[in-house]
Amino acid sequence: MTQDDPHPKSIAAETRLTLGLLRFIGEDGNVGQRAMARNLGVAVGLVNAYVKRCIAKGWLKASQVHPTSVSYMLTPRGFMEKAKLTSEYLSQSFSLFREARDEYDTLLQNCKARNWTRIAFYGLSEMSDVALLCAKAAGIEPILMIDPGANRTDYLGVPCAASPPVDDSIDAVIVTAMWKLPEVFEQLHLHYDDHRILVPSMMQHLRRRIPVDTPSP
Repeated sequence: MTQDDPHPKSIAAETRLTLGLLRFIGEDGNVGQRAMARNLGVAVGLVNAYVKRCIAKGWLKASQVHPTSVSYMLTPRGFMEKAKLTSEYLSQSFSLFREARDEYDTLLQNCKARNWTRIAFYGLSEMSDVALLCAKAAGIEPILMIDPGANRTDYLGVPCAASPPVDDSIDAVIVTAMWKLPEVFEQLHLHYDDHRILVPSMMQHLRRRIPVDTPSP
């Protein structure tokens, strides 16, 4: 499959991409295709193909709000499809979680071998639950859970913060986010050296450096 192929070979990949588009548009109808492509880790051409397909299926409506920008809206059929895809994705995720458990266990054992005990997780998601279970089994107590959208002081007993600490109090950060991964990696590189950002191998292909958009003046 090429990056611009609108028909991924994996049904799971197709479900994830379509669900990702519907989720992003459901949260912000003004989100651009370039931003969606960056956060999903695919080419803009692939996002464009999927957006056109969603419109053709009646899941999305598009409105030209500016000569250079388009606004999208989920239709009632789009909301129903999003719910259906969420169910399918969770079903497909059982094998994903088994793989994640093995990979987080390996990362945490590597931390122990390096005598890294001040470990933080980045991203509140189903993956962070898996990683916390692996940490408990490995005898490691994470000292911080980092998530920009965190609106709580702790998560399952682990202190939460919206951004990484400015001091050198963390040995390594383990990525547990499931969405907007290229943006997550770019933000982490602002605070930590590459060797201190630990990533499951299933996410490594999204680790490439991509500039983060800055607001226009």
